[in-house]
Amino acid sequence: MKEKKAFWKSKTFWGMVVTAIVLFYQALEQALGLPPIPDEVLKLLGAAGLLLVGYGRAVADKPLGLSDYSRARTR
Repeated sequence: MKEKKAFWKSKTFWGMVVTAIVLFYQALEQALGLPPIPDEVLKLLGAAGLLLVGYGRAVADKPLGLSDYSRARTR
């Protein structure tokens, strides 16, 4: 069985985080009183997040786990 890669080291994970923040920013902006970000900037950040997700999946060579030492126990 292959070793696992810690999820927080994954390009796919960070691309999803960026994309999620962009998607929910306008709601968070009003709820938390955050400063407004121009729509063009949000679109660029969203596109960058999606590209990072795609690139991360394309170059992935290990499954994700909670840590680098996550392995299935075999007996």
